[in-house]
Amino acid sequence: MQEIKKITAVFVDYDNWFWHIHNKNATNDIDDIFNIIKEYSSIAHLSIYADFSHDFIKAEKARLDLKYPRMIHDCGSYTDSNQFARKDLTDFYLLDDIYQTLFTNPRIEQFILVVGDGHFHSAISHIRMFHQKTVGVYALKGSLSPLIKNNADWFTEIEPQYSHDFSKILSTLKYNEERSYFSFFNSIVNLSSKYHNTDRNEIARALSYLIEHEYACQQKVEVPGEGERQVIKVDWPRVKQEGLWKQ
Repeated sequence: MQEIKKITAVFVDYDNWFWHIHNKNATNDIDDIFNIIKEYSSIAHLSIYADFSHDFIKAEKARLDLKYPRMIHDCGSYTDSNQFARKDLTDFYLLDDIYQTLFTNPRIEQFILVVGDGHFHSAISHIRMFHQKTVGVYALKGSLSPLIKNNADWFTEIEPQYSHDFSKILSTLKYNEERSYFSFFNSIVNLSSKYHNTDRNEIARALSYLIEHEYACQQKVEVPGEGERQVIKVDWPRVKQEGLWKQ
């Protein structure tokens, strides 16, 4: 017997989604989340909110408009020049839409939010406690507020997808660190390239990305017999938290 899909309203804080993707240089697509939702839900309402005035996100509006006409809400046209005010206003319009849908469309059984910050925890609690609706949340890993986690019926954290494969260079750096070996940029790139049978330039680009985005740094240390050298140090808690490294 085919399972009956819940009638669902989906709300997306695209500001939160896009900028976390952009800042991590990840390649995740919001369409992947919608496709997952469609597998177990019947989407009766979809709203996507963002300030599309910034150059980096501007092209996203045209792309989303083609796929989801009349479902995209550009909050940049409502706001002043203060970027924090614009973000707060995006949240305000999104929350207003959530409540309007809750009160005007009682057949909605499930609310799914693609959000990250804690501004939405009160709305989630209200929908669950006073209207007995299911509330689920999707967010990029590392972007989800504990307030959301503690109030939703369920949440799913999406692993960032990267154009770089960091596992090879990170596994080599971990190998060196566990044995108290020094990790110099060129030597660690050569070692990782040889061990993993991977192009040296690919490994070097991945390591450069880690340093540029402060997942790793080069620290000056005194090396016996060689004097002062730049040694690679990795912020392991961060690379694990953000899904770049799985031991």
